[in-house]
Amino acid sequence: SALRNKSNRLLKTLGDSGGMLGLSLYAHHLKDSSNCKLESFCEMVAKTCEVMGVKNVGIEFDLIPLITYPELAAPLREPP
Repeated sequence: SALRNKSNRLLKTLGDSGGMLGLSLYAHHLKDSSNCKLESFCEMVAKTCEVMGVKNVGIEFDLIPLITYPELAAPLREPP
């Protein structure tokens, strides 16, 4: 895991205090870098939400070109 990853204890404390965590799509922060699969990313999001609470978790992808992550970007482009 990347050095910037946080422990579950810290994430729980942050969530309990009303703090927020943004999950990044920056390749060096993802499992398997730019080869990260949608399932793997969603698993990370779900586990973080379990620890912190869903209202305390955001996803940041505005600075990353989604073309770099075709599998992650495809569901974002599909209409609901």
